[in-house]
Amino acid sequence: MSPLFGFGAVLVALSALASAASAQTAAADSSDPKMQAAVAELVTANHILAQEGIIPAYGHISMRSPLDPGRILISRALAPGLVTAKDIVELDLDCKPIVNPAPLLYQERFIHCAIYKARPDVGAIVHSHTPYLIAFSVTDVPMRAVYNSAQWMGPAPAPVFDESTTGLVENNLIASAAAGRALAEKLGQGSIVLMRGHGSTVAAKDVQSVVTAARTAELNAIILLNAKLIGGNITYLDPKQYGNARIVQESGSRGWEALKEKASNK
Repeated sequence: MSPLFGFGAVLVALSALASAASAQTAAADSSDPKMQAAVAELVTANHILAQEGIIPAYGHISMRSPLDPGRILISRALAPGLVTAKDIVELDLDCKPIVNPAPLLYQERFIHCAIYKARPDVGAIVHSHTPYLIAFSVTDVPMRAVYNSAQWMGPAPAPVFDESTTGLVENNLIASAAAGRALAEKLGQGSIVLMRGHGSTVAAKDVQSVVTAARTAELNAIILLNAKLIGGNITYLDPKQYGNARIVQESGSRGWEALKEKASNK
């Protein structure tokens, strides 16, 4: 083979690689209106959760890509209140970035990837370290729904994931695919899992629902703790009394609109 032919083959290969790379644009640079809307919504969600004290500096929210259910959108490793559209990255369900080189990513992104892989019904996830939920993660007192807006939690106590039982040594973090799978298994088909001495993870159908759920989970913990301090028997929600689909829908959408308005006027 002549040197010129060999050089030409290299150019063709490099051109093909360049074309493939250009097709994998960053989420914020996408011209697709669905992707643009999703990125904007995820940025707003980060700001709301930061303002409400759910994930002020540490913690993260993600959503399933509107264009490919095998991909997720999440911010690069950044305080949520500082997130912009340019900070949103796209990962596959093995937590590998679609566009390289990728920025520094959240160490615990494996929480999200594992749950999305195990639960096709989940469209958004929040991982937080709110103090009242952590309090219930380190006792044997069950965390159960006690007020209307927390009915999404279901009738059973929130399960508690204890990473020390897995044999993994990750500083009580979910820093590997194996730890992520173990957490997803503990979550099961539920909507919330507490993480011993660490925090909690909430899963829902979409961003609006998961933001509202993450906030009401902490409020539920505060109410339950205060009720126990008052003393006497606790009356938990009876699931037989909650079958109104409109209540469930409005608890997410109305809460989202109120929080979004508050965040826009900060």
